[in-house]
Amino acid sequence: MPEARPLRRAAFLDRDGTICEEMGYVNHVDRMRIFPFAAEAIRQLNEAHIPVIVVTNQSGVARDIFPESLVHQVHKKLISELAAGGAPRARSRCFLGCGRPLRGPRDGARGGGARNPGDDRIRAGGI
Repeated sequence: MPEARPLRRAAFLDRDGTICEEMGYVNHVDRMRIFPFAAEAIRQLNEAHIPVIVVTNQSGVARDIFPESLVHQVHKKLISELAAGGAPRARSRCFLGCGRPLRGPRDGARGGGARNPGDDRIRAGGI
């Protein structure tokens, strides 16, 4: 049996309401507004060697309110603004279901972001 690697810590942060203002549907890239404290908080986690994965459930895609490509544009802007604010190592992950959005760990949402190259197991906390 192969030797198990120790668990690594990670923080899964919800995009809307935790990092960005809750705006309802972010159906245009200009609607995304990052909280002024978000980059600093993520920077502190990075300095503590805790990877940050930004997660979001965008039901607007499953409901055909906006395309998945818009979510990727918003995340590109989010990651860029976080980097400019001192948090260059945040990653983003969007969970989209087939016909319905994934809502949480029971639906497999947490597991998708936990796998990164070289990671075996991650001890995660979500906010």
